[in-house]
Amino acid sequence: MPTAFELPTDADGVIRGNTFFARQPAQGVIILAHGYKGFKDWGMFPYAASQLSEDHHVLTFNFSHNGVGEDLGTFSELEKFAVNTYSRELADLALLLGYVTTQFELKRLPVYLIGHSRGAGVSLVYALDHPEQIAGVLSWNGVTNLDLFTPEQKEEMRTHGRSHVTNARTNQQMPLDVSILE
Repeated sequence: MPTAFELPTDADGVIRGNTFFARQPAQGVIILAHGYKGFKDWGMFPYAASQLSEDHHVLTFNFSHNGVGEDLGTFSELEKFAVNTYSRELADLALLLGYVTTQFELKRLPVYLIGHSRGAGVSLVYALDHPEQIAGVLSWNGVTNLDLFTPEQKEEMRTHGRSHVTNARTNQQMPLDVSILE
């Protein structure tokens, strides 16, 4: 049974997550990072966390500005989604690693990042910048280019200050502010 946690960020956000504690002596800590327009309770994440927690502590979490709010199942914070950046997600990972350090005896437990789609890109960048903290990274269908916006979206953001992207699961028009490009 996972244990919920919340971490307030410096940027008016909250990282909401779950810890799946290892059922056997822990061999390490795994952090699962969702992708663009994703969230911790979507798709395979709960199942994967449960399976991986056989011999690892596993954390699933929502990036603070992914657009999913307190209800955890819908994109109810679209204004946060509108200003989400890679820098913000990297800061979220740093905060999460600080939390993990206080929760687990990391001097003996390696930390691994598993990221899906954009979460894989963020995980790789974080690991490259912090090799002393991260023992390994696994990319699940990771992005091959960190620039996810079309030329039309970029032009609309520059011209009008905002563009939108459709969420195929919810059919919501999710806002993208020009600050993302800056």
